[in-house]
Amino acid sequence: MPQVKINRPGLKLREKSPVHAKIIDENTGRRKTDVRLSVSEVIKRHEQHKTKEPFNEHWSVNGGDIITNVEKKRFDYDRAILDISSRNQKKPLDICVLGPGEGSEAVYLKNLYSDIPTNIDTLGIVNYLSKDARSIVRKDYSPHIPSNKTVFEHMNHLHLVNKYDYIYSYLGPAHHTNYSEIAILKIASMLRPGGFARIRVKDPIIIQNIKKYLALKKLENKILLNFDCKFILINKLK
Repeated sequence: MPQVKINRPGLKLREKSPVHAKIIDENTGRRKTDVRLSVSEVIKRHEQHKTKEPFNEHWSVNGGDIITNVEKKRFDYDRAILDISSRNQKKPLDICVLGPGEGSEAVYLKNLYSDIPTNIDTLGIVNYLSKDARSIVRKDYSPHIPSNKTVFEHMNHLHLVNKYDYIYSYLGPAHHTNYSEIAILKIASMLRPGGFARIRVKDPIIIQNIKKYLALKKLENKILLNFDCKFILINKLK
């Protein structure tokens, strides 16, 4: 049996950081794999969706219907936070919808910001975008076939760092993951300075873990986190 190489920096980070204590194996110092939803099961359900075969269990594709009035009010609130009037109107507003499903939220946002140049990208566990959504989305980063490397918390997101002014996610990577803190930190890195994100999460307690981590890394003055009902609000200050 091959000897497992111990990652001692990982063990030290685990001791210091409540975020990494959840994801770093206490024996090896290496990152655990999130097995809540295996990739093979995702692929199976994706194939069923394409062929319209009935699922053995409920597997809804979000983003198929236009959002509620409550959600529309959230988008209006977020637009006010972004302070569109003070922006350089020659520079397009870059938006990303994480977990877009069929893309109704992306379509709504495109209409909401129709008075200014706006680019909308999407990223989901797999490509489910409707024809209407595909017609307005600049770039869909969703894989056609999911794999371990394309699941959000494992994917290489460096090409998305500092790319967006606004990020929105209702049922996305911070909701469907065992390691929501990692998803939130990745999303924060995707924002430009002055950018804003609204991300739905299952458990608001993760804010405290993330704030402890930001303090550890001396980043608490660069990223501001708040909780609004079921959403974490992220302000990228610097």
